[in-house]
Amino acid sequence: MSGMDPRIGTWTLNVARSRFSPAWLAVMRTALPVEETAVFRETGEDEVELSINGTQADGTATSIAIAFPRQGGAVRILKGGFPDGMTIVSTTMDRRDFYATYMLNGRQVFLAQSEISRDGLAMRIRTRGTDAHGQPFEQRLFFKKQPPVEGMPDLRAKKNLVRSLKIC
Repeated sequence: MSGMDPRIGTWTLNVARSRFSPAWLAVMRTALPVEETAVFRETGEDEVELSINGTQADGTATSIAIAFPRQGGAVRILKGGFPDGMTIVSTTMDRRDFYATYMLNGRQVFLAQSEISRDGLAMRIRTRGTDAHGQPFEQRLFFKKQPPVEGMPDLRAKKNLVRSLKIC
């Protein structure tokens, strides 16, 4: 799957379209973002690294980084942003559908499903869990994939070329 992972690249959060849960913000000990950029990159044959940088409504900069096996497994927290006692396990369902189970001190607090659109340009993350009082919550985040940086391969252009050759 190397080189064909649709997550690889830079994604920006569509804050206006996203719906944030106060319960999720409380569990993660963070505030509403005004902007956020997620960068997925391959760090090895079977590993992907995710770095998320953003700005909260109060102007505070945020930065986290995790690494996870491409096919799923234990997630390594590389830096910042997670409460003490937080562990994460990723599950890969297929090329466009991924889950992450978040546990705090051994208790599951939420499950995040990431789904990438067929064209590879949009990602929706639906998070469901329970707050500190046992009340259910849900939030939805929407990300848009950014064009590749000059000099980097553009898989969309290659797909369009293949499609046009098939038509001929």
